[in-house]
Amino acid sequence: MRQNKIKVIFQDKQKKLEKTVFIFYLFSCIAIGRLFFLQSHLADFFKQKSKKNFLRTEKICSPRGNIFDKNKLLVATNRPVNNLFWYGSGNQCLSEKQKSDLVKLEKIIGKSLIEEEKKIKNIEKQFKKIPLATDVTFAQLSQIAELFPNNKNIIIETTFERFYPYNYLACHIIGYLGIINYNQQQGRMGLEKLFEESLKGKTGMMLKTINSLGRNLEQKEIKNAIAGKDITLTIDMQLQKISESYFPHDQKGALIIMDTNTGALLTIISRPSFDPNVFLSPILFNDWQKLQE
Repeated sequence: MRQNKIKVIFQDKQKKLEKTVFIFYLFSCIAIGRLFFLQSHLADFFKQKSKKNFLRTEKICSPRGNIFDKNKLLVATNRPVNNLFWYGSGNQCLSEKQKSDLVKLEKIIGKSLIEEEKKIKNIEKQFKKIPLATDVTFAQLSQIAELFPNNKNIIIETTFERFYPYNYLACHIIGYLGIINYNQQQGRMGLEKLFEESLKGKTGMMLKTINSLGRNLEQKEIKNAIAGKDITLTIDMQLQKISESYFPHDQKGALIIMDTNTGALLTIISRPSFDPNVFLSPILFNDWQKLQE
């Protein structure tokens, strides 16, 4: 009787063991099948995902084409804009030297960096950059280059901004640029809009290798930026300037001077006029109202 009882208990344990082995075997097959599916069918997908973990693409803006008058005087061009950045060095906090450097920068650019210092502390342990000042003057740039010749935290990046040297002269025919996205402008009026595709050129592309902390390890240009094409007008800016000086500023009206032999437009005046340079940055509401009036 006792032997039969032991035999039944042994058989129950054996069944449980077999059941456990079967479940383990089943889950192992499912796991192996899933791994095989990921390796065979989704290999390309995960390969691309892994590349994106350390590869970053960055656009390279192309210089906009120039606009010349008939005598090759620049009517619309690009001016260099130097921007000052602080680049994190991977430290947990700012050192005394770094704090001293920020104080020196405050004196040079004439701007308090207290708010920026709080942001700098947050990004210091990461290899990221934060803007400190935009459109740094040549005098300020010279002082920064002299005081911080090999400072890895302080970097200068140069971009280009549209510039209209004659201000309001022939503004209606030249037009202006408007901001459509962050750091992206587009012709919104006149020749700037009419020849947008030719003037804007083609954007380039930079491929950067980034580590887990965000530090730039390597970069290479994978697509060249192509500068926009220049255009030459029949407008004579010297004649335009003379005509503008004789046209009463307090009166509305228009004036057109043409070459009778070719029909080319030499001067175009329309009053009231505006300075296209004001549209290159966000306009305050009061300034916009004045322009509308």
